[in-house]
Amino acid sequence: MLLFVAAGVLLALVAGAAMAAQSAASGPVDPPPEFAQLRQQYEGLTPEQVVAAGYIPDEGGCIPNPEGAGAMGTHAINGEHLTAQFPNGTMDPTTPPVLLLGESGEVIGLEWEAKDVGQGPMQLFGQTIQIQPGHPGVEEPHYMLHGYFEPNGQVLWGNDPQTA
Repeated sequence: MLLFVAAGVLLALVAGAAMAAQSAASGPVDPPPEFAQLRQQYEGLTPEQVVAAGYIPDEGGCIPNPEGAGAMGTHAINGEHLTAQFPNGTMDPTTPPVLLLGESGEVIGLEWEAKDVGQGPMQLFGQTIQIQPGHPGVEEPHYMLHGYFEPNGQVLWGNDPQTA
């Protein structure tokens, strides 16, 4: 009997630690060096530099969050990067296919998308990316990672249907 009680306590402690780690991961965190380098490359771009880099801002403007408060920003898409990655179900960490733009056209984050080709959950920058339901613009289920620039060099990840 004591063994079952001890096992139950241990299981509760492990579950509690996992929930605490999950809660901590839902806020801004320090990014891995590879993402920090990308941030330095894209964060200060002007709208003209965004276009010169091959990214075309979506005419539809800022994309609202269908689940409630907040929004994803205006998407600026590099068709060459998207075509090289999405249909193959891959995400190249060095070439984001989408820049996320704020109200003034400033880059506020980066986004990767990949078609579901049966690869299962994907990994990028230490994030596990779950399958996303289709949405306007990408009607089929797919994988998507958003990395929003936060103060103090931190990043806010969106890697599942609730956070993306």
